[in-house]
Amino acid sequence: MLDSGDDLTRIVIEALAENGYIIHLVSNEDRGREFTKYPVYIHTIKSENYEELLNKIGLEDIEIALFISFNDSLNISLAKFCRSRGIPRVVAVLRNNRFEEEADKFGIIAVSASQCLLGRLYRVLDLKFTRITPIRGNIGFLEMLVTSDSKVLGHTIRDVDESYGVKAAILRGDEFTTSPDSEIQEGDYFMAIGPIDSLKDLSS
Repeated sequence: MLDSGDDLTRIVIEALAENGYIIHLVSNEDRGREFTKYPVYIHTIKSENYEELLNKIGLEDIEIALFISFNDSLNISLAKFCRSRGIPRVVAVLRNNRFEEEADKFGIIAVSASQCLLGRLYRVLDLKFTRITPIRGNIGFLEMLVTSDSKVLGHTIRDVDESYGVKAAILRGDEFTTSPDSEIQEGDYFMAIGPIDSLKDLSS
């Protein structure tokens, strides 16, 4: 994983670690120190170039390569390098649409930074996650990826709204809906706003 240089790296590392991944992070020395409390192998750039460093890591056992820096050219260049070395799933966060066609040509999964970035990354990587963000008082906002053991699976948005006293919505692919009759499916990105206790119950 290539460090984004901001808080996105920490959030993604936490999600990957919770899902049992062994993580190799490419970062600079100062930033690398911030991640020593996580189960991460930290590889710092010194004099070698990125491709030399990736070769030293040993790419033969890597399942997923993730490039989330703010440098689209670097992300796509390293993503192409990893695809050429046989890594099956390579994901690049891209802020400029002109790189998406190139990514597609090389079998790279492009995630647009203009979309709901974290949700899209979690869906692409099939990561199980749940996050409740307090808004004000006892009201919060829940985001989670619906899995086979989620309480909401198979229920309609209306069922969830009425049973838990929340207002729910789902994102399926690029389609957002609050339609009361929409049935919640595995792989949906589920969102709800309401009392934090209800959200905790809903996501447990």
